[in-house]
Amino acid sequence: NDENDSNENNNNNESNNSLSYIQRTGSLSYTNYITNTIENHVIATKYQRNICNTIINGYKSKKNHTYIAFLHGPAGSGKSTIGFLVAKQFDNSAYVCNDFDPTRRADSLSEIIQSIELSEKRPLVLIIDEVDVILNKISTTSSSIELTNSRGEGLIETYDKTSWNKFLDNVSSIYNNIILISTSNKSRQQIVDELNLSNNYNHKDISYLRRSEEHTSELQSLAYLVCR
Repeated sequence: NDENDSNENNNNNESNNSLSYIQRTGSLSYTNYITNTIENHVIATKYQRNICNTIINGYKSKKNHTYIAFLHGPAGSGKSTIGFLVAKQFDNSAYVCNDFDPTRRADSLSEIIQSIELSEKRPLVLIIDEVDVILNKISTTSSSIELTNSRGEGLIETYDKTSWNKFLDNVSSIYNNIILISTSNKSRQQIVDELNLSNNYNHKDISYLRRSEEHTSELQSLAYLVCR
């Protein structure tokens, strides 16, 4: 019996390490999102666990079960890993996608959501790395950008500050069961200052990372958690 129990526990552990990973396929004309099973053996440090708990508690406290977090710290400090650690807290039943760019032609969050079945206990953990690059891109994009074109390429859904804010509003208010984690090597204030400088603003425009609260974590290399 003990041997059977041990084998059953090992099988459960192996099962719990299987993660649903969403990957983008297709072209600029048509994007498809497929779900693969990968192994998630990432182990959290004490400080990473604290951040994960903050994200998960925030997610559970929202009526529609959504949460938006911004992590910053030096390269290699484990920012992107947080998303996989969060998924592990749902017994690895959460979906994880780090292959999504809202400013990339034909990329569509609604397409991802339609391709999977979400629930409170099985959310989508969406990871957007180097969000400062994306924000700089949309803040300097020409107003004459071709949202659609004669070559039949897909739509660009996020291309300026208004559409970026709409994207965030959709995540926080329209969709359900989503955890959005954006990361950067730069702090929130650095990003805001650089955006204002590139746009020649004489005031602090914080709308790109608006309605956020900043929390100091205990992990110095992963200095802050900004969330809403």
